[in-house]
Amino acid sequence: MKNIKELKEVLNEKISNANEIVVVPHISPDFDALGSSVGIVNICNKLRKKSYILVNDNYSEMSSSVNEMIFEIKQQYDVINVKDFLNMKNKIDLMIATDVSKDYLIPIKEYLNYMKNIIIIDHHYEDNKTIKTKYKYIDTKISSTCEIVTKLLCQFGIRYDKNCANYLYAGIMLDTNKLSKSVSSDTFEIVSKLIKRGADINYINNLFMEIFENDRLIQNLVGKSNFQSYNFAITSDKDNFYTKEDLAKAADYMMKYSVDASFAIGYLKKDTVGISGRSNGKIDVGSILTKLNGGGNYLSGATNIENTNIEDVEKKLSLILKPGN
Repeated sequence: MKNIKELKEVLNEKISNANEIVVVPHISPDFDALGSSVGIVNICNKLRKKSYILVNDNYSEMSSSVNEMIFEIKQQYDVINVKDFLNMKNKIDLMIATDVSKDYLIPIKEYLNYMKNIIIIDHHYEDNKTIKTKYKYIDTKISSTCEIVTKLLCQFGIRYDKNCANYLYAGIMLDTNKLSKSVSSDTFEIVSKLIKRGADINYINNLFMEIFENDRLIQNLVGKSNFQSYNFAITSDKDNFYTKEDLAKAADYMMKYSVDASFAIGYLKKDTVGISGRSNGKIDVGSILTKLNGGGNYLSGATNIENTNIEDVEKKLSLILKPGN
């Protein structure tokens, strides 16, 4: 699909002809994944089709603010887990993946063959792990999946409520580091539309408010930064556990220094290491992290590597970053 209008046409056809729809954000969803999922459910509601948001049960791996948003969404929308999906999968014949295109980042990876139709809406690079479907809209130059979905809501003429506007706004604010990167004139126009629909900056600020102990953990990670001679900053910590959001915040923070790209490395759980990368646009961090079975786009990327340790991951990353590789 080449543009939003073509995406709208495909969604209109596939949703209208579906029995029930499952909207699937990536494992351990963030604000962009959740906000875009809610926006897609609003489109399903407009077309009078039953839909569900599937969220994996690893709540301990998500930040308190993400858990808070999931709790709020549950009050208004049907949120299911993998077990629920297995009990109803025979009724569901359309899956819409939001903010994700890689099969290994889908909570129901093993059951993708049950889906008659799969639509992908994302802003991260494709690779050999991208879900096989002819229905995909992937724009790596756009700020966030929430921006794409807000444009879709406008195309469908949907008057979404302030809660939906808040979730979409939060997704854009997360992926643009509060409108400081990856933005275009379209992004600001979309933000203006969301504010007109009731998005509340105070609500967003509360979501992004740091818990003191968590902020200290992130600053500790940033304090371990190692500035490479070829203008990279790398930080790692083998003594603590982090969420993906923590690593992203640390990578964002390091971009305040005079570097072209930053990478934050930490344990997500025992024997599972996460990397979050950020760039000022001169270096394609998405392509770099693709070499470590991750992905992203030109300005941001991430990966999770199982059955490994911090030392090995840092060595592999450093080798990839050497000039000529």
